[in-house]
Amino acid sequence: MKALSRFLWSIPLLAVLVSSCSIMSPSAPKAFHPTGKFSITPRFNFAGPFVNGIALVDTRQGWGFINKSGKYVIGPNLTIAGDFSNGLALAGDGRSALWGYINTAGKFVIIPQFRTAGDFSEGLANVGDGNRYGLIDKTGKYVIPLQFEGIDGFSGGFAAVRVGVKYGFIDTSGKYLVRPKFDGAGRFADGLAAIKVGNKWGFIDTKGKYRVKPRFKYVTDVGLCCEFASGFSNGLAAVSNDGPNWGYIDKTGRMVIKPQPGFGADFVNGLAVVNNGTTSSFIDRKGNYAIRTYYKYAQPFVSGFAPVGNGTKWGYIDRSGKTVIKPQFDAAGDFVDGLAAVSIGMKWGYIS
Repeated sequence: MKALSRFLWSIPLLAVLVSSCSIMSPSAPKAFHPTGKFSITPRFNFAGPFVNGIALVDTRQGWGFINKSGKYVIGPNLTIAGDFSNGLALAGDGRSALWGYINTAGKFVIIPQFRTAGDFSEGLANVGDGNRYGLIDKTGKYVIPLQFEGIDGFSGGFAAVRVGVKYGFIDTSGKYLVRPKFDGAGRFADGLAAIKVGNKWGFIDTKGKYRVKPRFKYVTDVGLCCEFASGFSNGLAAVSNDGPNWGYIDKTGRMVIKPQPGFGADFVNGLAVVNNGTTSSFIDRKGNYAIRTYYKYAQPFVSGFAPVGNGTKWGYIDRSGKTVIKPQFDAAGDFVDGLAAVSIGMKWGYIS
């Protein structure tokens, strides 16, 4: 799953995933060693990862943002909110079921007026009235008017759109890279985007030309979070022709890791999680086992540490496979800026 900020059809994807879907690039300082001790005690209904020094939290009073000391930088007076992206965050003010955008001071710079809305990416955000979707800039002005039945976020200068039952790609001015003709589409990553023709998936480049002709029945993430497919990550894309067995292709379409049961997760920071049904392990980009664990579940490595679970509790391992924090939490997120969101029972806090 990607850090991909997918288009949010009705509400932000907030409490669903606090692990490596959201943060993929931070690296921990050399002196950082997780202790598992609470830096911010569990008191939130939900706690997200830190982004640029602040984190989204949910309380009984509402949604707000805290700093790494646990102090509010934006008080919990929002009916709901999303993480900051491009300096703005989705938010609702409680007076209507409409969405607007706040700045880091907590002020609405785009007043709530949209029935559906998504995060800003590459300076633009997807908004809609429930039937049609368009794009606004950071002033709230429509750059591309409401006209599409579906739209994904921008990546690599382009966004997938749906007109009727067909998919195409537009640039940030609304000009078509490829007019809607595909039966499915994804987001550009590593210069390629997944497309579907009939019941087969392939990949096109930023000129709209086929780089991998459609020949795969499945690509990773399609249908899991939204209508748009996932694609390349760390130079490889997970594909399958039967469902249970997944392999990985490079950008030429060559199968570099043969299809196997339990494969198919995206590569993050050079490793991908695989699961044999009993335990989780990590493979490298050649398909070799880099880390074997005795844990049932695992999430990708971020900042040098990966959440692992035994079926009831979650802890963390380092990149040698050593358990650095024993499983003791009911849910666990990634370490970002030295802190990770975890839950005990129904309450969330942060460990260092």
